[in-house]
Order: sequence, then structure tokens, then C-alpha cells
Amino acid sequence: MLRCADGRTSNEAAVELGHFEHMVCRWQRRFTEHRIKHFSNEYRSKCPQTISDAQVSRVRTRSRS
Repeated sequence: MLRCADGRTSNEAAVELGHFEHMVCRWQRRFTEHRIKHFSNEYRSKCPQTISDAQVSRVRTRSRS
């Protein structure tokens, strides 16, 4: 989300993060639909946390302005 907020395309963000573009689009759609309430790095049994608390805070700050 932060990369796209900084002006990158979904594809550019996906390449930088090592994901497919459809994943970035999914994140954007979820954020648009649910805002911060559903935008968290919830526990995933097989995936380690990849977002720091500082990054989450930055997104929250930007979304409120």
C-alpha cells in the first residue's frame, strides 16, 4: 500500500515485494473496502510477519489524512 501511495504502479510494487501484481491489487481492494480495520498483519501459520509496526502506523497515519 505504501509503495502505491508513493506513486508506484501495482506492477512496480509487486516486483519490488517479490509478489504477483494480482496480490497487490487484492491488498488494495481489501484496504479500499475495509480501510484500516482489516488491514493488519494477522497471524498466519506458515508466513512470518513481513510488516513492521512502524509501517502499519505509517499507513494508518496516511489513510486518516
